Amino acid sequence: MLSILIPTYNFNCVALVKSLQQQAEEEKIEYEIVVADDASSVFVAENSEINMLKNARFLPLSKNIGRANIRNLLASEAKFRYLLFIDGDAKVFTPTFLSEHIRHCAPNCCIVGGVTYEKNTNATFSLRAKYGEKCEAKKHYFSAFNLLIDRQLFLQIKFDKNLHHYGYEDFVFGIEAEKLTTIKYINNPLIHKGLDENITFLEKTEKAIRNLWMLQTNNPDIQKRSQLLRTFFLLKKWHLEKFVAKFFGKLRSIITTNLTSKNPSLFLFSCYKIGLLCNIAQKSI
Repeated sequence: MLSILIPTYNFNCVALVKSLQQQAEEEKIEYEIVVADDASSVFVAENSEINMLKNARFLPLSKNIGRANIRNLLASEAKFRYLLFIDGDAKVFTPTFLSEHIRHCAPNCCIVGGVTYEKNTNATFSLRAKYGEKCEAKKHYFSAFNLLIDRQLFLQIKFDKNLHHYGYEDFVFGIEAEKLTTIKYINNPLIHKGLDENITFLEKTEKAIRNLWMLQTNNPDIQKRSQLLRTFFLLKKWHLEKFVAKFFGKLRSIITTNLTSKNPSLFLFSCYKIGLLCNIAQKSI
């Protein structure tokens, strides 16, 4: 019936597995929970406890293979028809989470359950929390953070195995999924617990934009679907991308100061991203 697949990295997900196991037992369904650890440096011993739980397996990797490939690995380990991908830093907070997903299991299904955030008062995580709450928690944001999909459909798509670094693997998967099925967005969220510190999130953002620049080459689907890329190509059409890259270089430290403050501006974060993209594009010429 259901394979619950959890990629994790440097996060203790034992509580998550136990809560999912409890709901699966209550639903009296055939299920398995498979957790793959992407060569973490911490919590490996703690997560090994998962092997002691009913219908659960813990697979620690010795080498980091990235967010895309670890999901492909989990799918290859799955034995049931329907795959439920849940990130290891998620938290179940509703007693009907699994039953709601089970209700939507159907051939060729692709169901995005959504994400939500707890109120954050720590300035160290202010940018990640604000971006998550205002952008990722919106209704039609495709993400594999909480994704139910028919295994046969998944195997036709898979995550891009060439993406070894952070960023846009979900975005690309969503574009390909839309070509084969209708993606359904439901209100069945999980809480995202693993917030990055502001500086770490900015570093990850740069890695993600480098991924995006690599992916968009000769790929009109990505160019059309990404608001960031559409903005870049509009600037390029007006011959402004070099000016923006230069301007960003002068103001980057000032913008970074705001983005790492207690109350970061998401408008400035958008400016930061387009500045980064223009800078990356210039250096790739």
